[in-house]
Amino acid sequence: MFGIRYRIPEQVLNEISSLDAIEFDASFNDIEGQIELNFNGNKYGLCHNDVPFGQELLLFWFGLLDTVVTRLEETHYVAMRIPETDNAFFEFVRNGELLRISMARTSCSDISGFVVDSPFGEIVEYNWKDVQVSLQDFKSEVYRNIDELLKVLETINHELIKSKYIGRFISKYKDKSL
Repeated sequence: MFGIRYRIPEQVLNEISSLDAIEFDASFNDIEGQIELNFNGNKYGLCHNDVPFGQELLLFWFGLLDTVVTRLEETHYVAMRIPETDNAFFEFVRNGELLRISMARTSCSDISGFVVDSPFGEIVEYNWKDVQVSLQDFKSEVYRNIDELLKVLETINHELIKSKYIGRFISKYKDKSL
């Protein structure tokens, strides 16, 4: 099982609810919030109603996850660097329709790029290793949550969808929705 939980804090909702697209692009260019990934009980991140803030860039995170799905359709190995970490990444190994996912740390501290088709460097430790998730479950959960986030943004303020940053995200994603 793979699950994604995310939350946009009330403060952010209040700030973006009355902005037009130009104001959003000038002041924000992403949505700050909380995100938690659950790989069969192995969790990364935080999503909790009692925490009134969130500093994760939700469009960026969902963009990375979308890129992972796309690359997994083309190759059997994908590594995704975890934002705001120096040397941690998720490792996705596809065997047919099954993924083995690990969270690892590398000895390399100067990682460039976020999603690559080979390891970021020598792995020095695994936080957890070889959690099995079906490719279809992973893909469905990513796209279901992207759909939901875009609907939430449009409901909060339909002007946000006209933002160049959100528009770029939508154009990359639009042909992949469920």
